[in-house]
Amino acid sequence: MIEITKEEFEKLFRQQQAGPKVSQISSIVMVAAMAFIICSGTAFLKSPVYLVFVGGVFLCTILLFIYAQVYNSKNIPKAMRYESIKIFSRQMSQDVCSDATVQMCIDGIRRAGQYEERAQLICYLGCIFLVRGQFSDAIQAMRSLDCTQFPSYPRTAMVYYSDLIELYYAMGDMQSVLAVYADVEPYFRKCYQKSYLNCLGMVGTLVCVHNARGEHQKALEYQLMRLEIEERFYEKSNQNPTQNTMLKQYITGERYYNTAYQYYLCGDFQNADKYLKISAPLFGISPYRTNCLNQLAAEIQRQQNKTDE
Repeated sequence: MIEITKEEFEKLFRQQQAGPKVSQISSIVMVAAMAFIICSGTAFLKSPVYLVFVGGVFLCTILLFIYAQVYNSKNIPKAMRYESIKIFSRQMSQDVCSDATVQMCIDGIRRAGQYEERAQLICYLGCIFLVRGQFSDAIQAMRSLDCTQFPSYPRTAMVYYSDLIELYYAMGDMQSVLAVYADVEPYFRKCYQKSYLNCLGMVGTLVCVHNARGEHQKALEYQLMRLEIEERFYEKSNQNPTQNTMLKQYITGERYYNTAYQYYLCGDFQNADKYLKISAPLFGISPYRTNCLNQLAAEIQRQQNKTDE
């Protein structure tokens, strides 16, 4: 069973933040260099020092550019660089689960020319059906992907199986959660340490797996770790593409709902009620999830009433 420490998670988070900072530094260096040259006058431009200075600035910029490229290749999944994925991500950020969004995703899958592109869109479609509570459609969508190519695309495999485990977990099929995890754990081990986003997905998977094994306290530890880091990432990172959108609202609601549910499983009904109230206003786009929230609220209230007796 994979174990992830908070220190390991924090390290990957800091690395995630480093890339954008490097890009900012590169821009500052270029602007400062140009300002210095302009202010130095013609005497400096004719001196040998000028050539050394320009060469240094040029070399520094090249090194920063190379670092940024390495950062992007490591932290930004290749699938997210396809234009079709970018366009659909913008659509989904504003209109998460309407019929129009579903059709746009299906059309994108039909047109997808690359395996990673098609796989990402299929995972999106499965997630959309999950948000709508259409489990059979979600399973059908996920099963439409040719998984025989996963050995060549381990990162794609990790994303796919993380989403599949989450789907089975939402369905209450704990046997399938454990079976899928046992079969594909090597993909997780190979990929989760390579980037913050990979690790974030891995922690979510471990919450599902530990709950499926009845280890609710361990699952709570991972959920609270994920909650803390996600709050920092989504609220403070300027790399977050879903700021102030319908999708951002849903993701925030899901984060607090999952925390409430985890506290409920651990018998801490006071904290369960606290986090459920935070998530309650954020699920308007999903009647299915709103229904889940109402059912959990009723169960928490019932347990609190029993305690008061």
